[in-house]
Amino acid sequence: MKPFSAFYQFAFAGQPTALLVGAKPMHWTKNLLIFVALVFSGTLLDIDALTHCILGFGLFCVAGSGAYIANDLFDREKDRLHPFKQYRPIAAGLIDPTTGLIWAVALQAIALAGAFLLSAA
Repeated sequence: MKPFSAFYQFAFAGQPTALLVGAKPMHWTKNLLIFVALVFSGTLLDIDALTHCILGFGLFCVAGSGAYIANDLFDREKDRLHPFKQYRPIAAGLIDPTTGLIWAVALQAIALAGAFLLSAA
């Protein structure tokens, strides 16, 4: 049995699931560091600052996911040769390149527009 093959057969029950896995939500935890700013600025209990931080966290997650999908799209040929990366959704052919590109661009556009709106608030 190939490494992780059982996981990927289960995880990729459909394209929406493959897109979610390709967005790499396990990396979203890194974006929690944005809340450190609230702790050190003493505004952790300020509802406006907390709301902005939560929205910023979400936008970082969206931007990061778009970047991960774009990276997997551009590296798909090399990833197909890698013993573990070959099971990523785009490298495995579960997401076609056009769909990956559309999602990568859409997520980046949403993050950029959201950041613009958040900075104006």
